[in-house]
Amino acid sequence: DPFTNALWRGSALNASDFADEAKAMACCQALSSYQFDRIANEFSEDDELRAFTGSVPRPAAIFAPYFYIEPSNATEWLDLVLRLAAVTASAERRLPVHAILCVDESFLLEPSFIARLKAEIPPTGVKGVWFWFSRLTEDRAPLESLKALRSLVEDLSETVQVFNMHGGYLSLAMCKFGMAGTSHGVGYGEQKDVLPIIGQSTPTVRYYLPPVHKRFGVPDIQRCFLALDVRTPQDFHEQVCDCVICKGVVSENLAQFAAFGDMHRSRAESKRLAQTPAAAKRCRFHFLLCRIRERNRLKDATVTDIVQDLESAKAKWRPQPSMRTELEFLDRWISALG
Repeated sequence: DPFTNALWRGSALNASDFADEAKAMACCQALSSYQFDRIANEFSEDDELRAFTGSVPRPAAIFAPYFYIEPSNATEWLDLVLRLAAVTASAERRLPVHAILCVDESFLLEPSFIARLKAEIPPTGVKGVWFWFSRLTEDRAPLESLKALRSLVEDLSETVQVFNMHGGYLSLAMCKFGMAGTSHGVGYGEQKDVLPIIGQSTPTVRYYLPPVHKRFGVPDIQRCFLALDVRTPQDFHEQVCDCVICKGVVSENLAQFAAFGDMHRSRAESKRLAQTPAAAKRCRFHFLLCRIRERNRLKDATVTDIVQDLESAKAKWRPQPSMRTELEFLDRWISALG
């Protein structure tokens, strides 16, 4: 098979390794079977879980094989990804097949590439497509990229389900234009580079500020309180967040908000302070509750409602010195959605 051949010759996999139709079909079928049976096989090999093997739910869909579409050789790799998606869709009869398009964010600014996706994804026969635009960050992307993403969603959603593999609030808001869903981690993963970044320490989980749908350090938010007349826990719950986590933490006085940013030395020899596990946990659960609220709000909101919410947040929070440069993205979001 193509993967074994690449291992034997000691070089990277090439698109040409899949030139043989029979080998391409065998690869797609093997990966489909792996996804379909993976969990059930794990249960069947466990003495305690074996009895429940027949009750294990199957996947909601099968992913076709995909590869990172490298900018210097985009045509060849896109040809292959679309071809493997079509092969998988034609061979898989048990579950719907979804394609994954993993490309650099720069492709959003290439009209010919976007036009090709719109024209060539539906004929593959897949029922859904997941976009992974490597390095795309919703609050830093140029307006042209955001508009291209919206256009892609609007056009493709007429024939297939469209998902963003790593997206945040803006992707959720694009449900009004056909986005079927998005995915991310708990407090992270709303953007992801295809090349993994390995850090030496656990990253700080910052506080998610619900009105502007962005994370900030606790001190940056605290500096806004006086100008916004946030002086009591009740003020905080009315203007910032009233989720059960925030009500539990900020219950007696406003100074308790600092608990979301508690720091310590994780080891005796540590030279730098790191966020405490308890503070990180508070931020994560707060974020989850906020994300659920956002999702529920968007179900019933109109595009006008969403834009008005962003306008209100901009008018209130952007004048604050600690927020000014970090909230410029609100203008781009408003333009992309409006």
